[in-house]
Amino acid sequence: STVDSIEWKVSTPGIVTLSNTSSNGATITGIADGSVVVTASAKLGGAVIYTSQCNVSVSVSGALTITPDSARVIIGKTQTLTLTNTLTNYDSIQWTSSAAYYCSIEEQSNTAATVKGVLSGSATIYARAMLNSTAIATAQAIMTMVGMEMNKSSMSLMIGETGSISLANTMVEGTDYDTITWTSTGNNVAVVSSSSNTSASIMG
Repeated sequence: STVDSIEWKVSTPGIVTLSNTSSNGATITGIADGSVVVTASAKLGGAVIYTSQCNVSVSVSGALTITPDSARVIIGKTQTLTLTNTLTNYDSIQWTSSAAYYCSIEEQSNTAATVKGVLSGSATIYARAMLNSTAIATAQAIMTMVGMEMNKSSMSLMIGETGSISLANTMVEGTDYDTITWTSTGNNVAVVSSSSNTSASIMG
């Protein structure tokens, strides 16, 4: 049917602007975080005869940041993630895990979450700012779950000097493993002078 005009409207002002409106379309520009409904109404003789709507969400890049953005989590232990949020217009923060069977979310709030290592593997933790049931900003952190972890990732020794390393281990001796073996990739540089199932001494 022939129409007289197309009228464009936005449900909530201040989130998007409409420009270049015509009977064929419109240009929508986001100006603030939030969600709106854009409605196009076809009029004939002053009466609306057809309508069409589009749900538009505007997100703010970099508005959410998780600290730390990556971590190694010992199975059975927890890690606290803190959220930095520059948004002012949102309803809540929703935390989710891409693989809860590897890393579960134990507690959550609008400012932080506590995650727990469940099985060896990796998972992405997401924090999403929600407004009217729509995510308007997202941040993520990568969690890697391990059965045991040394308390030091690197060590510098003088020749003849000895350093110690301890082991955080949630596996059960006699059930999950028999013994812990410590080795050096270069015995001409550093040797394991003594060791146990919980620690080792390294000599340069």
